[in-house]
Amino acid sequence: MRTLVFAFLLRLAASALADDVWTSPFAGVRRLHRVMRELQVHAPEIHLEQSGMSLRSTTSAERKQTTSSFAKSVGAQLAINADFFGHSDSATDGLSAGNGVAWEGTSDDEVTSWLSSFSCFVRHPRTALGLSRDQKTLYLVVVDGRSAASVGMTCAELAALLKGFGSWTAMNLDGGGSSTMYGEGR
Repeated sequence: MRTLVFAFLLRLAASALADDVWTSPFAGVRRLHRVMRELQVHAPEIHLEQSGMSLRSTTSAERKQTTSSFAKSVGAQLAINADFFGHSDSATDGLSAGNGVAWEGTSDDEVTSWLSSFSCFVRHPRTALGLSRDQKTLYLVVVDGRSAASVGMTCAELAALLKGFGSWTAMNLDGGGSSTMYGEGR
């Protein structure tokens, strides 16, 4: 019982320190902008059963675009980046696919655990997604970092954040300077 009370008090204290602003920018989407001491989080909560809601990923032919350029070219209201990439040739880290088709020049040969990645133990900007247990809610997260306003998160901190939102499963997609989110009209 003490552990439960202690965990509740920690969660209460953490939320009391956060300045959460919720908006509803699009039908079926609630967007959280959380500002805490040295941390800024942008997290749309997407209700997948909303009429007209659709998801898509970049095809190989659509690569080499910024997040905002891609979103505008396909008419997306919201977009995030989802992989590390090389600036000179847009080569990705591991398998990349769009519309169920693998990108040219990518392969699924880099299975790694976050435990084996040193960068997961250091605070960096992060891009991630989570899915609720009933698979009706998608959580997209971009954590700002490498600035005085926001230092980023470790992978463990990111996992705890996604779990706190209600994610049952989650995936770290990207980190560093390429962690970006686009919202139409934002």
